[in-house]
This record gives sequence, C-alpha cells and structure tokens, in this order.
Amino acid sequence: MIYTGVKKRWVEGEYGGNLPAFSDGIEIRSSFFARYLGRENVKVPNVGFFKKNQPKPLVIATDLLSGKLDSAGNQIPGETNGLYYPALGDVGEPTLAPLRSLLESAYNQEMLLILPGDQHENAELFDPNGLTTTVLDPDLSLLSDRERKIVNGRFMRWIGRQLPAGIWREIFMEKADENPRGDFQGKEERNFLPHCTEGIVEYIPEVINIFNKERTKIEDQINKGEMVPVSRVLPIPKDGLTVDMPGDRRGMNGNKFDEILQSAFMGAYFQGDDHRRKKVAVIAGACYEYSVRLLIEHLVDADINVVVLLTAVKGLDFFSSKLHTAHYLKELYGKKLFFTYDWLPELLGPKPRKWDEMQKRVENFDREQHNRWWQAYVKQMEKGVTSMDKKIVIKANEVKNQMAEV
Repeated sequence: MIYTGVKKRWVEGEYGGNLPAFSDGIEIRSSFFARYLGRENVKVPNVGFFKKNQPKPLVIATDLLSGKLDSAGNQIPGETNGLYYPALGDVGEPTLAPLRSLLESAYNQEMLLILPGDQHENAELFDPNGLTTTVLDPDLSLLSDRERKIVNGRFMRWIGRQLPAGIWREIFMEKADENPRGDFQGKEERNFLPHCTEGIVEYIPEVINIFNKERTKIEDQINKGEMVPVSRVLPIPKDGLTVDMPGDRRGMNGNKFDEILQSAFMGAYFQGDDHRRKKVAVIAGACYEYSVRLLIEHLVDADINVVVLLTAVKGLDFFSSKLHTAHYLKELYGKKLFFTYDWLPELLGPKPRKWDEMQKRVENFDREQHNRWWQAYVKQMEKGVTSMDKKIVIKANEVKNQMAEV
C-alpha cells in the first residue's frame, strides 16, 4: 500500500492504468450483453491507439432510446418511451444527425463505445417465484399489525425462510394503498419519473444497427475458437439515477462500469504524468441532466479528462437548459471538464460531412431554448417553486406529510 491513509484509486487502484501492458482486456458478464450482442460475457479491451501510440478516446453516448409520439405530440401508452423522437426529423431533433455522425465515426475507427440506457423496473417482468433477499424474522413484533395478521393467517411456515417475490408482495405491499392491485413498484416509480422501462423501451435504429454489426464480429471470433470474444461496443443497463452497472444473475457482483473504466485505460501508455492526459472520455447522448451529470462527476473523479460534445447532446428542454447545466458543472470541475460544439479531429478523426451546418443548427437551438428556460427559471425562483409548481423549501410538518405520501 502506497498511501498510508484510506485506500485511494489514483496510484494503487482502478484508474491509474495499473494493469500490465500485455493485458488484452477484462472479462465482464451481463445478461444485457446477450440481449443485444448475442453473448453474455465479453472481453473489454483498452481504448486502442491511433498511429504513434496516440490513444483513442473512450466514447460514451447515454440514453439513445427511441420514443413514439401521437399526432398531438404526446407519448403513446404502451409504446417505447425514450427521449429521442426520430420521427421529428433534423429540425425537431437537431442533435440526432450529428450524433449519427459521431456514432458512425467512432464505430468505423474501432473506438471503445459505451451506450448506457435506462432500464427501470417493469412490473410485468417480476417473477413471483423468484427469491428475494428478505428472510421472515421469527420475531413477528417487528411487523406492522396488518403484516402480522397476514403472516399469522397464511404464511407461518415461511418464518425463518427466504421469501419468494409473490409472498413478499402479499405481506409487505398494501393493496389498499394508492396502488390498488398491490403490484410491484420499483424505486424509480416511487422516487422520480422513469421514462424507460425494460421490455418497452428500445434504442434508436442507429444504435441497433451498430449492435447488429458487433454481434457479427463476435460470432466470427467464436467461430475461430475464441473462448471469450472481444467487444468494443457495450450496451449498459442503467437501473437508477447513475450509470453504475448492476451485478449479474450469476452472482458476479460489483460495479461493472468501474471495471470497464479499468480496462479502457490499462497499459503502459496511461501511466505517469506524461501519459495521464491521454485518458479522455468524449460524452454525447440524451438526457443531459441527472444520469449524465453523475457520469461526468464519476469520470472526473477517476482522473479522466472529459470532453462533452454539445452538438451531439440533447437536453431536457422542458425542465432545464443544457447551457445552464454546463455552467454548473464547469464551476465544479473546471480543470478536467471541457465543453465544445466543435468537432475534434485530433480525438475523433476527420470531420464528418456537413458537421459545421449541423453544429450551427444545434448552437442556435440551444441558445434560444436557454433564453426561454431562463425567463421561466427566474420566475420560479421568485415564487420558490419548481417547474412542476412544487415548493422548493418547505416547513418541518410538510416534510413529514410529504414523506408519508411517497
């Protein structure tokens, strides 16, 4: 141990390029990989290099999920409900065309491409026979009167045993509550507004096309005898506010996203002060708010230079301003964080055709949207409310009452 205090990640650990230069990757397993790549376990390599040992950037494009709207511009119940609406075209979705160019360039140059997408709980996908982590305690006084009555009447034989999901629901979910069926309800539905639920949401067509190409490459490797094929395209399931990738069904726990970062920047060319500046992540995608903000904070804390390509980033226009959030983050992480609308040829290769035209369209859109949002924001702050007309600061009794409602 080098640092004599609490273990730190910089020199000793995960983000220092500390793995041997000859390592060819880290094996990572996720059932989500099988869904899009046809393979549950793949080997994640480092970012790779251009000529003269110049490392490529890690490209992360978040929430590229497709949504469908009716003729009035409203979500269609039961249809995919992502934040990108391809049917609106380049005028209605000005960041979609440059994003398409970025994805094409990154894939053709074999960059390491991470594609996180929200996959919140869908009540229809819970297995009632699957075991939960709850063991019914023999001390029934720990239960509420309602819960104890249910256990005494029907489930005494489950005391001291691990509860299946269906029985857990019968005991611990109040059917008379606001959810009349007593259905499973995940933390997203209780705590914020999930826009994507697994089984309903889908990636935009451009991403599906990339997955299909990568699947073919993986199949070719397997046919040539590779036990663990390499993949440079990684679909990442987000199940909450962050990009932390949950453990898989075989018990290989831990934050898989951190493992990807370890693998991305392993090897000799990322060690020491002369090389650390070569660790670069380029950020694009939708939902430029909570999940992407936390992603950026995570990368900066991992000592990685973060370049946000604003031309290929979509904001949450109804609730926020992309430029305001950029200001907020730049205030906090000014040394390692860089915002630009410009294409970066030294990082991303040749500039795509019509990039300047696309960039101008997005810049104008962002500025106009920010001005509209700013006027509404000032009025909300004067009233002390959010865009949903909820009070920002409340009294102690209101805290108690509102907590009882969620």
